[in-house]
Amino acid sequence: MSDLYIPSQIMQMTSEQVNRLCELWWRMFGPETRESYLMKVYSNALSVYNEVFKESMERMQICESEIVTLRDEAADIMRLLNKSTNLGEKPSDMPLEIWRSTLDERIQEMRTELKQRRAEICDLLLLQDQLCQELDESPMTLQTDPLPPQADVDDFRNYLERLRVERDRRAKEFAKLRDEIKRHMQLLELQPPAGGSEDLLLNYVHLKLTPDAFSALQKLRKCYSEQVEELHSRIDDTRAKIHVMWERLQETDEVIKRQVCEAIDYTQSTYNLLKKELDRCEARRPTNLEIYIRQLRVEIKHWWKKTLSSDEERNRFKELKSNSFNEHLMVMHEQELENLKAFYYKYEELFELLTRRTDLWTLMKTLDSKPGDPKRFNNRGGQLLKEERDRNTIRVMLPKVEHKIKELVHIYMEREHQPFFVYGEDILERIAKDWTLRRLAKEQQSLARKPYSHNTTLKDTSSMTSSTLCVRGAVLEGGTSMLQFPDSPLAKRGLSSFKSTTSLRHSPSERLQQKTSKSCKTLSSTSALSINIQRLEVPRICVEFSNDIDVNPACAETANGDHNDKYGKWEILAEMSPSRLILGRNGKQVDESEV
Repeated sequence: MSDLYIPSQIMQMTSEQVNRLCELWWRMFGPETRESYLMKVYSNALSVYNEVFKESMERMQICESEIVTLRDEAADIMRLLNKSTNLGEKPSDMPLEIWRSTLDERIQEMRTELKQRRAEICDLLLLQDQLCQELDESPMTLQTDPLPPQADVDDFRNYLERLRVERDRRAKEFAKLRDEIKRHMQLLELQPPAGGSEDLLLNYVHLKLTPDAFSALQKLRKCYSEQVEELHSRIDDTRAKIHVMWERLQETDEVIKRQVCEAIDYTQSTYNLLKKELDRCEARRPTNLEIYIRQLRVEIKHWWKKTLSSDEERNRFKELKSNSFNEHLMVMHEQELENLKAFYYKYEELFELLTRRTDLWTLMKTLDSKPGDPKRFNNRGGQLLKEERDRNTIRVMLPKVEHKIKELVHIYMEREHQPFFVYGEDILERIAKDWTLRRLAKEQQSLARKPYSHNTTLKDTSSMTSSTLCVRGAVLEGGTSMLQFPDSPLAKRGLSSFKSTTSLRHSPSERLQQKTSKSCKTLSSTSALSINIQRLEVPRICVEFSNDIDVNPACAETANGDHNDKYGKWEILAEMSPSRLILGRNGKQVDESEV
């Protein structure tokens, strides 16, 4: 239907209706009345048209105003969303109403996005308020006008995630603290007062996870932990005292012993039971003073030994020999025992090091005496390898132990203003003395091994075996050999031969002759003696004398090969190896030359 059809119809309808009125009023009224009525019709029609026009103008103004509002709204939304969107201009042929609807549809998408963003930010802020209240943290600002960029929102969300993780961590720590405190209180058999601050800290469900609450729980745990540790210590000390009292009083009641031994839990009830038993034992002590004091004396002697006390230090405690068994004597014994224990435990590390040094020193002396033992070369069970390991251990550990001992002794001297005595002797002087004595012993042995300056002559060395015999500075290898010293007093006395029988292996004569030429040393005298060395299965030494010395052959063959003449005692001091013997007189070594 054309836009011009309706107006023409209105005009036609208006003309027809006016004509009908004119015809009707023509028949009814006179000219003046008809004119009056027609003027009223005109006035009414004009009023209607004016009202319709006015209303239409108002509607157009409203539409234009809405369009302006929509544009303003779109600009504000774009500002909040940090976006730039072009809505365009109204086409010239588009009615205002249609343009308003078009704008409203375009802006509706931005309204939806703005609403979602605002809801998201609101939720994040609410979550932040909740977490900050629980953790007592300062909130982080998040702008709402304009809305923050998505990167800022993501950072804020990560911040909230960290707060949530911190809340979960604190919640776990709070729960752990509460459980520990409740366990401690259970061991101590305590209950928090109802409605008190401890009850709120331990049992309130919605307790805020603030640093103050966490600090309060930590202090509470520390307090009860110390009480539990103290309870453990009291129980252990009381139990130890009970066992000491039982030993000193010679307790025989198995029922009581079983009750105490079965009380193994570290609770207040256990301590009460042990304390009751200790009180019972202490009540029995005055009636068994003699038994109790005698047992104390056994313990005192034991601790004297542990503290390395000298006889003089022990004699200072004169009450040890007293037979007046009374309370005063018991107190004196207990005090002496406690002093010894306190002194030992105060310097326990030093005493342990002294024990260690004694063990190492004893082992070193044992190893120093090993070269004279002929059985050590049997090497059964790796004896030589074990000795070498022991020497390496002593070489490494003994200097370290002594250095640490000296450090601790200096600390003791600075603290006590007196030397540290071991069996009445200054330990530093004793260590120095031990090394001096060992050095002197080594020097004495070294001097005893030095050869004399007299020349020697070796004959008949072609038949020597790999046996080595040290005779007053001479080292001989061979089966039958002769050293001649024409002017020797021994030659004048008629000592003609000396036989040694041990199990040996023979080696080529050329090699033996070379060894013999290197090993012959001077003797302290110029005696002429014939030496026969034979190797048998059983290591024995047979000594034969001639001329003016009368020897029974049955007596001459001995386990150690010794025999006396009127000028002294000749003997085999040691078998250094299967091919090495040491000969001496009057128990003194003549020589220990190396092959």
